Amino acid sequence: MADVLAQRANIAEHNRELQVKIKRYLATDKCTLSPVNSVAVSKLREAAEDSRVSSGKGSVSGNTSRPDQSTH
Repeated sequence: MADVLAQRANIAEHNRELQVKIKRYLATDKCTLSPVNSVAVSKLREAAEDSRVSSGKGSVSGNTSRPDQSTH
């Protein structure tokens, strides 16, 4: 049992270290500092909501057009 607890503690520490590295990397990335198109945000939220259907039978919208491009 002590081995399992030690392993979990090691994994948790490793995850914390990875989170710190990721945050440090993202803090200097130009793309993470630029705003996201509001239409893209809305579409992503809609897709996420569609995928959360409680019965599990829902599907994500098949619309793959980019929000900044015309669909006609």
